[in-house]
Amino acid sequence: VTAFWGAPDALEDHAERAVECSQQIRAQIKALNKKWVLDGVPDVAIRIGINTGEVFCGNVGSAQKLKFGILGDEVSFASRLQNLNKRWNTHAVCSAATFQHVQASYVGRPLETVIVKGRESTLVHEIICRVGEETSQQKYLQKTFTEIFQLYKSRQFNAVLDLCLQVDARLVKPDPAAAIMAQNARHLLQNPPASDWNGGSLTAEKYG
Repeated sequence: VTAFWGAPDALEDHAERAVECSQQIRAQIKALNKKWVLDGVPDVAIRIGINTGEVFCGNVGSAQKLKFGILGDEVSFASRLQNLNKRWNTHAVCSAATFQHVQASYVGRPLETVIVKGRESTLVHEIICRVGEETSQQKYLQKTFTEIFQLYKSRQFNAVLDLCLQVDARLVKPDPAAAIMAQNARHLLQNPPASDWNGGSLTAEKYG
């Protein structure tokens, strides 16, 4: 499903509307899963990728069949972001272009710097919740994981491992993203990155 804001009518808060929509979807899916489990239906998981940028918007097709939609590199990148949730076991992530519009209203944490061929690298954030609605554990996770990310970018991989262990011990439920970051740090300790490495990972194709 592709949804977009800011066309055909311009909206100043298009990014915030998109992020708010993602949070409402997550809340509804969570409520439905509680109902469905009583009927023996497996949990339904969703993955959402949000990006902000210029796109081609209008009627697409031919005289026989038209649809109003959007096309362009920024649309494709949103799809790549959606698939990044598989890597991090998250539900909703956004690009730096989106997060700069919503960081005053939503709590997020940096996950990784993504490098896509033909584009500038971008920092991907997980959207956690609205500002003021976070639990004490979410506050701790956002603060600590941001520190982990900065240590990772500065190649302090042993420090990354130490903090990831602290996160695992502190949280009621293990954080999959912290486990993945620890795995990445162990790999880079054994296989040091190149001198021009900026903490990024190459994402040349869409994840399946």
